[in-house]
Amino acid sequence: MKAFYAPGKVMLCGEYTVTIGQEALALPTQLGQWMRVWEFEMKDEWKLVWQSQNIEGQSWWNMSFSLEQFLVDPETLFEEFAEDAIALNLLKMLQQLPMKTWTPGKSVRIETQLQFPQEWGLGSSSTLCALLARWSQGDAQKIQQAVWGGSGYDVAVAEVGKPLVYWISGDEPNWAEWRLLPELTANWWILMPGNKQNSRESLSSVKERLLELQQEPFIMHQLKQIIDRIKLAEDVPTMEAGLEMYQAILGTMLELDTPYQKMGWQPVRGGLCKWLGAWGGDMILVNENYLNHLGDEVKEWRKVRWNDLVINS
Repeated sequence: MKAFYAPGKVMLCGEYTVTIGQEALALPTQLGQWMRVWEFEMKDEWKLVWQSQNIEGQSWWNMSFSLEQFLVDPETLFEEFAEDAIALNLLKMLQQLPMKTWTPGKSVRIETQLQFPQEWGLGSSSTLCALLARWSQGDAQKIQQAVWGGSGYDVAVAEVGKPLVYWISGDEPNWAEWRLLPELTANWWILMPGNKQNSRESLSSVKERLLELQQEPFIMHQLKQIIDRIKLAEDVPTMEAGLEMYQAILGTMLELDTPYQKMGWQPVRGGLCKWLGAWGGDMILVNENYLNHLGDEVKEWRKVRWNDLVINS
């Protein structure tokens, strides 16, 4: 048996604009996904058996198919699983693996297990791309782009397992290590509204406005300056003001609702309230001042301290 692990991710800043050349600041989380692989011989069969487990170790999805059929005539498999979107995406991912991954006559059993609820949006797909690439010695970004598209920042974080400054130059992903001072985030909380946001659909909905934004050099320069300020921040006011400013400009330019607008909340002096990643659902970053202001309104929401979940350095 071989075991592989990849951490989940959060994007602090740079959402959407990372796809048009701006830097994004992204960090891994303490929770991720495991993948365990067994190779074995089965009499008269050569197959792949897959089982996905949740955080309790309970199976929530599984499939099996002939590896010979997959390698020789994959289209019939796509027809067979046409009604199962998860199966189709997995087959597309497996198609990107090097041929040396498969040993003729050796069946494969793969079990994956998430350490976080799927609705948290920490990257069940991106961690799987990284895991499959590590096992097969393939290209995680190639797997991601072939199936999911997007900027690929989440896959980079899953691969490297460290906080990153991530950007795209031409069509090539680039990243550099980064460090977020933990004392700056000591009073941060992540709220989980429980509304899973599809980041790919969210990105698609603003694609035209992003292309228009790319033609606005003054705004692009402003956003770059703000991200540079956040990246180098050494005190809480600079960090939090930068995050609020970035969100306000982006919301206006892309015609997207900030959490204040979406939830009908009011800003308060010394407060921080910002979407993490795709806007509209998965996670909201607040500081303790704003969390206290919200009070009973988010009493039933799941809440996690930033420093308990996110790996800052």
